[in-house]
Amino acid sequence: MNKSDTQENNPELKNKIIDAARELFVKKGYYHTNMPEIVKSAKVSIGAVYHYFKGKESLAKEIHDYSVQLLEENFQNKILILNTARERVHTFIKMMFEWTENDPVLVEYLLFARPQDIFNEKTSICSSEGFILVMDIIKYGQQNSEIKEGDPYPYYTILSGSVSRYIELYLEKKLTLPITDYIETAYEITWNAIKKE
Repeated sequence: MNKSDTQENNPELKNKIIDAARELFVKKGYYHTNMPEIVKSAKVSIGAVYHYFKGKESLAKEIHDYSVQLLEENFQNKILILNTARERVHTFIKMMFEWTENDPVLVEYLLFARPQDIFNEKTSICSSEGFILVMDIIKYGQQNSEIKEGDPYPYYTILSGSVSRYIELYLEKKLTLPITDYIETAYEITWNAIKKE
């Protein structure tokens, strides 16, 4: 078996590179991270990195695609199966807070560290893919007379903004408790602001 066969069949090696790059992108910023730093952090050869990725941009896109896929799978498996908007809002908050506690680097990358010009948009979990998913919760609730009628954007902003801000405070180490301890409080405040009376 030659070296390229070993690399080609080694998802652990590829994940090691992805994890190192994601952490550096979060810590230093995408534009302040270079390929030699990723190689050093991942403890792999430069050849291994270029075997899987054309460069830093393709690595960032891979991280983005993987993160969005996880978000969409979790949304599909945990939220869309629920019958009420109230349950969907609660589960969305719970899912995002648990994800933040379990993998803060991935969530921070999704929220704040993705390089905007690579994706040709202002990217965060509150735009693009994340926007569509959260807006689906709001529209579902409006269709079922659980969420206030009218323009859905203010209610989207309340839900996504609340979640994003809690996560940001947690990542900045401003919360005094684990983020999962705030699930019920965040849910009650958010639901009370958007529910139909």
